[in-house]
Amino acid sequence: MTDKGLTYRDSGVDIERGDALVERIKPLARRTARPEVLAGIGGFGGLFEVPQGYREPVLVVGTDGVGTKLKLAFLAGKHDTVGIDLVAMSVNDVVVCGAEPVVFLDYFATSRLDVAEAEQVIKGIAEGCLRAGCALIGGETAELPGFYARGEYDLAGFCVGVVEKSRILDGSRVKASDVVVGMASSGLHSNGFSLARKVFDGKLDADLARELLEPTRIYVKECLALRDAVEVKAFAHITGGGLPGNLPRVLPDGHRAALRRGSWPVPEVFSRIQKAGKVAEAEMLRTFNMGIGMCAVVSRGEVARAIDVLARRGQPAFEIGEIESVKGLGEPESGGRARDAAALPKSRIARGVRSPGGGCPAEALGRSRLPRRFHAADHAGFARRLRAPHPQHPSQPAAGVPRTSCRAAGAGSGRAGLRVHRARRGRRHRHRTHRHPGGSAGAGRRHRRDPLRADPGAGASVLPPRYRALGGGARPHRGPPRPHRRCVGSPGSHHRFAGAVRLMPAPIAKPVAKRVYDVAVLGPDVGGAAAAALCSRRGLRTLLAPLSPVTAARESEGWLLPGAQSILPPLRQLSGAVGVLDEAGLGTDLQRQGGGPGSFQILTERLRLSLPQDPARRRSELRRELSDVGAAEAEAALEALETLGRSWDDFLREPPPWPPRGFLERRRLRKVVPAPPQLPEGLIGECLHALAPFVTSLPGDVAPESLAREAAAMLRAPLRVFGGAAQLAELLRNKCSAAGGDVIPDVAAEQLRIEKKGVVFQLGGSEVRAACLVLACSAERIAAMVQDGARAERKLAEEAALPVERKVTLAHYVVRPEGLPQALEDAALVLGHAMGPLLLTTLPARRARGESSGEKLLTVARVADAGFSDDQALVSSIRAVLEPIFPFFERHIVHQGADVNPPQPHPILRPLENGDPVGLRPASEADEHVVFASAATYPGFGLEGQILAARAAAGQALALSGRKTVSAT
Repeated sequence: MTDKGLTYRDSGVDIERGDALVERIKPLARRTARPEVLAGIGGFGGLFEVPQGYREPVLVVGTDGVGTKLKLAFLAGKHDTVGIDLVAMSVNDVVVCGAEPVVFLDYFATSRLDVAEAEQVIKGIAEGCLRAGCALIGGETAELPGFYARGEYDLAGFCVGVVEKSRILDGSRVKASDVVVGMASSGLHSNGFSLARKVFDGKLDADLARELLEPTRIYVKECLALRDAVEVKAFAHITGGGLPGNLPRVLPDGHRAALRRGSWPVPEVFSRIQKAGKVAEAEMLRTFNMGIGMCAVVSRGEVARAIDVLARRGQPAFEIGEIESVKGLGEPESGGRARDAAALPKSRIARGVRSPGGGCPAEALGRSRLPRRFHAADHAGFARRLRAPHPQHPSQPAAGVPRTSCRAAGAGSGRAGLRVHRARRGRRHRHRTHRHPGGSAGAGRRHRRDPLRADPGAGASVLPPRYRALGGGARPHRGPPRPHRRCVGSPGSHHRFAGAVRLMPAPIAKPVAKRVYDVAVLGPDVGGAAAAALCSRRGLRTLLAPLSPVTAARESEGWLLPGAQSILPPLRQLSGAVGVLDEAGLGTDLQRQGGGPGSFQILTERLRLSLPQDPARRRSELRRELSDVGAAEAEAALEALETLGRSWDDFLREPPPWPPRGFLERRRLRKVVPAPPQLPEGLIGECLHALAPFVTSLPGDVAPESLAREAAAMLRAPLRVFGGAAQLAELLRNKCSAAGGDVIPDVAAEQLRIEKKGVVFQLGGSEVRAACLVLACSAERIAAMVQDGARAERKLAEEAALPVERKVTLAHYVVRPEGLPQALEDAALVLGHAMGPLLLTTLPARRARGESSGEKLLTVARVADAGFSDDQALVSSIRAVLEPIFPFFERHIVHQGADVNPPQPHPILRPLENGDPVGLRPASEADEHVVFASAATYPGFGLEGQILAARAAAGQALALSGRKTVSAT
């Protein structure tokens, strides 16, 4: 019997597990591929060609890790988000220079490889690469037995970006009066977790750990879009050191940032940490990002545009401060030394560095100490120290770097002569005595002054009072921008001067500019914002109080279709939701998908992607953008695309394997897949009502193959709203403000009273009167506003808390063909009205079975109150809406009738019937001066329902104002 020898697996390294992991992550990496990737995972190195279009490309590199946030991942057993953090920390650094991250590599090290766990980590890295638009082309998986605790691992990442040389952002163009725009963070990001864990020591359970594991926000696409839209002077990634430690890194000498407290919302998690650990505010500011993950410095005139660009990308942004020019910030004293030099120690040799050799005595500071060999030593300017060491940068000056020395040995008071390091002798420059050891490039010097830099490792500041107030630091630099030097002896550029960030008091709440308004809108919902935008643009004195800040999440997006106005251009007053947005001024702001030959679209939960005609590029872009589907689904979508070259007969007879998320072809729409319930919820709620007239049913998992030509027209140019309802509301609030309306955020409304000629309420300590009140908030908020109110106010609260049950009511008209526009063939319209939307359909009127008289059956559907029983009154109200729209409608009616309880389910209204709709009346029964425009007004109609409610509210406000003509802004 022979003894079996040891194997590599016996030592703790399992190569087979590593190979299995590589096979699992290859599909993940392929999803991130860009057209420039020549070779990815699996080889000895990843190959990537520089993207086309760069004349002078400059590579920008960055590397970082996740830090002790990994400890929380181990505790919570959640490993799919730390990979996003890893990517974010590197790509956010790279984009600060204005570069587009194009390549990412990772390093994963563990004591024993758990394939499933590692796959989750790499899955997060791939997701981060997708969000950043860079390719994961390689990495390293290291199994190090005994090096890490069991079940733990470490991560590191490396990113490469490309930027045009002329477009590098280095902060050199920043000047006083520029504005700092802060982009909201998602939480702690990846810094400060050692303190957070210390604070919650013993109290950190799995639930709290998951909350703290919210991944770092990736700002790449937002920053690049902002760079292309406005003139960005600088970006600053707020990481370790917080705002005071990172924002100064992009400021020129002699400038500082004045940030105003309270100008941005601070997430609750920071308050919990501060309260639980009794952490001082200054410590919080220099440890955490405090709600701002990225800053952009722009000119004052570009602020509104910058915030709007970011808002359309779903990124909340705030004006948080401005740049100040501070005289003397960074000015050294004469001689480059502190005045109170006597307070310095008599001798100071850097710890851990041998004393200089012969000929270089370590004498008292201020006397000759000429180094002969390269070693760490004190240099002029390093006497000005910061109060504490910085965790990421060393404290010692560069060893033996040739520079002017201190005063020569034996020099008396009448001699200011300087000896020069021998490495500089004989270099054809004049040796002139002057008083500045780090002196300027004057007549006797050919080198500029070495900037005075603090030594963060040498203890407390010894600056005189004048410098302690300003923060000390370097003399203002007037030459070309200096490169950032992260090496021995060069403290981080963000510590060039202390005090380069000044926190100002919180702003005083903006008083209400006008106390009397035509219309006041209360609430954060889209309907309220749309109503305010319409009213302000129509010339009404408008107040909008969202009552609470709204954060737009990129993951929640809404869709709006152009509606029937593209089908029925001759009709008047049929503008629908998109018409409202156009009137509000958003027609050019929302992204319209244009059509072109050879262009295709992929419809997913997050995006509608236009793909190029070239198959290779199409495949690459599809894999990169479809971040919410797996590799198999992406391949299915590609196969579906490739079938489009076949004839339509074959295409319809043998449908290709449609991807679950859906696919539609741009120019010749024949199929919409998949059918509910796979379609995204937002798409169903916002679009299917416009499609319902053309699609009689959507059974099973295959959509009908016979869609009308008009349906293709409706889907050809959808409007995509980044950020969904929250983002659309923010855009509309900006339009309201631009049109002259008063927008008062984050102020509570209370003591609402209903009077004969309007309403009165308290807002931020001021009494506000309005002829019309639009409520776009929850029933709970309304109840709080009318607390202790009279009978009318209580009735309003009850009405808001008890939504009125609705039912479908149909009104039928048999009309001669000449009484209806030609375009109403098989078309339907959603009309906004105070009583609710109307859906119209037309069919050939049949007097007997199989017999057609040539007349048209016009069916009008309305979601009416459940208690409504007067059929004739219903028909009359519908006719009142239709008569101004349809020419000669009255004289061509052959028959009319109402069907309150239709015996057969109406195919058009099937989504409503299945949803058992309930909702609020737009017009309140409590008082005519109050109108509802909240999300509960038209349930099931999504964004379109809220916008239609806003149009009804704006019409009511205009009627109450008594104005016959309005001004268009």
